[in-house]
Amino acid sequence: MRHDVNLEAREFYAEAYRTGFVPWEVAGEAGLADEQAFFDREEAAHPAEHRRALDIGCGRGRHSALLAERGWEVTGVDFVPEAIEAAGARPDAANIRFVVGDAADLTSVTSGSFDFFLDGGCFHGLSPNERSGWGRGIEALSAPGATMLMVAFDPWSSTPIPPNVPAGTTLDGILAVLPGWKLLSDDPLPDTYRPVPQPAHYYRLGRS
Repeated sequence: MRHDVNLEAREFYAEAYRTGFVPWEVAGEAGLADEQAFFDREEAAHPAEHRRALDIGCGRGRHSALLAERGWEVTGVDFVPEAIEAAGARPDAANIRFVVGDAADLTSVTSGSFDFFLDGGCFHGLSPNERSGWGRGIEALSAPGATMLMVAFDPWSSTPIPPNVPAGTTLDGILAVLPGWKLLSDDPLPDTYRPVPQPAHYYRLGRS
């Protein structure tokens, strides 16, 4: 993890996991049926028996576990040690690699190539410099034909942005740091799945 990582954010998420204040997990549970359908689609896109997935900002590993149950070789990365500790303690974590690491420097914590990337709300909270590093990591780690599913809020519509709320992103902002990728689909995130009132998207991207 970089020495300049946002310590205020890390402390916020660490306290959230300790106290159970995790509205993003509650929202994710509400969207489970949609997520399973999206994962069905990724299995169809990557039919090879051996396929690798990278869960960026994995938190306590719920999505990593869903993918592992489907036969993916999964690596989960998060910058909060408390989240990775909880993920590793899951009863279904035996075949998942969980690692403390920085989304802006992915190649420092994992290697090889991945067929599928999951960003369930990480990119839209990164700074511009961090987003560039995130993009370089994805480019370096993506296999030919790789795909990505991303949950991203639109840019925050008022200022100042509330503390510890992601600033949001546009699709152009995402593609700007992924020059070898294109949009495959854009599905709105239903209101009931969102822990904040910003419009949000399920973006599916593909390496072209």
